[in-house]
Amino acid sequence: MLTTALLIVIESNPTVRFPDGTVIAVEIADDVEERRVGLSEHIFLDSDRGMLFLFDGPSRPPFWMKDMDFPIDIVWLHDGTVVGIESDVQPVTVEDPPSVRPIVDIDQVLEVNAGFAAKHGLKTGQMLDIKLP
Repeated sequence: MLTTALLIVIESNPTVRFPDGTVIAVEIADDVEERRVGLSEHIFLDSDRGMLFLFDGPSRPPFWMKDMDFPIDIVWLHDGTVVGIESDVQPVTVEDPPSVRPIVDIDQVLEVNAGFAAKHGLKTGQMLDIKLP
């Protein structure tokens, strides 16, 4: 007797797919405290991971590297479209660190390891496929 099993995979973790087909899992930062802390409590970030910051509406929020242990790329997004990239943003050790802001309104920010955007050919105007649970 032949039986066929149907396997259904339910994606419960948020992911981001890049134009080159690369998919990474992301942690979500969608409240004030999570956005303030960001990746500062991580000592490293796996190459297939990132953090996605979600905002209630378009804005130009500041980002800093306070208490960070590794450099990152900051990808500014509006409706899933890349509107800017800050490459190789380095950790700082000063008490009141400088911040970076997008030059246009954004509603999402993706943080990945430094060099990730260039390695995957990410450019302004490209669309990311963001899957949230």
